[in-house]
Order: sequence, then structure tokens, then C-alpha cells
Amino acid sequence: MEVAIFFAVVAVVLLTVLYKLIPFREADGRKPLFVFMPKYKKLVRHSKSNDELESELSRFGFNKVKEADAVAYFSRGSVLGDFSINLAKVNVALREITPNQHELTVQAGWMAAFDMGDHWQFITELGRELEDV
Repeated sequence: MEVAIFFAVVAVVLLTVLYKLIPFREADGRKPLFVFMPKYKKLVRHSKSNDELESELSRFGFNKVKEADAVAYFSRGSVLGDFSINLAKVNVALREITPNQHELTVQAGWMAAFDMGDHWQFITELGRELEDV
């Protein structure tokens, strides 16, 4: 019994480390049907100030966690949420490339082993909201 628990804990730790290490995928094309360990990035072009971008993200329930090296980190939700992208903990980062261009990244707050396209749809819609229309 203890051996099974040990291996389960080791498996969760390894999956978590693997999730943190894998690179972000481009969120382009069409919505995927199934993705193993979803983490996405998207280029956002805009004419908004950093304060306006932060205000937009706060409208979606994100709180600024920290800012370092031209990257602002935001988070919302709870690790104890469920499988829904609306309730699960989601981390978003905005990396400034130029004053009018940011790289938006989205990943699960802890780990997501798989996804049915919800993370892709989320970053696509969030990117549209942040871009100038």
C-alpha cells in the first residue's frame, strides 16, 4: 500500500515538473480537440498602456501577482477549482516586446495533464479582448 502511494506521489511530482518545463505552444489555427499538457502563447498588438492592459485583465478576474524584467504576471481562480477553465487556477503573463506588442501566455496554475481546447479558446478570446479592434 505504501509503495503504491509513493509511486503515485512521484508520478504527480514528475508530471508537475514536466508541465513547468515544456515550452508554450503557439495559439493559432483552429481549436484543438485534445492537447497533452496545454500551455499557450499569443502575440498581442495594441495601442493601450500597461495600466490599461492591467485594467482589462482585472475585468476578467485576474490579479497582478508580480512584475519582473518587462513581464507582468497575473492569476485567478483556485487550485481547488474544477476542470472548467472558468473556475480552475489560471496564470497569465504579459511580456513586453515593444510598447505596442506583448506576448500573452496562459497556463494552468498548477498543472493540466490534458485539455479539450479550453485553454486555446481562452487565450484566443483574451487576446482578442486585449488587442485593438
